[in-house]
Amino acid sequence: MRVPVPEVYAAAIPDTSFINFTVDAQPDITYKATLSRKSGALNLSNRTETWEYLYNNPTGSSIRMFANAVLKLEEKPLLSWCLHRR
Repeated sequence: MRVPVPEVYAAAIPDTSFINFTVDAQPDITYKATLSRKSGALNLSNRTETWEYLYNNPTGSSIRMFANAVLKLEEKPLLSWCLHRR
């Protein structure tokens, strides 16, 4: 799963190496994926960095759906936020 992370959060450290997500077709089921890598490159068209998460698909299904996820990131010190936004 590829997650576009806004530039302001790209240097942040995820709270955990996991992300929970749902899909619209099965809103009552929460899935878990593991952070695989951060691209390290900024997409200049939308100012995001792509983070890739791997989901262990036990059914082997190749159905592709949009996912809904919330990233939990460690807070940065206030000074760091101010300097980054300039």
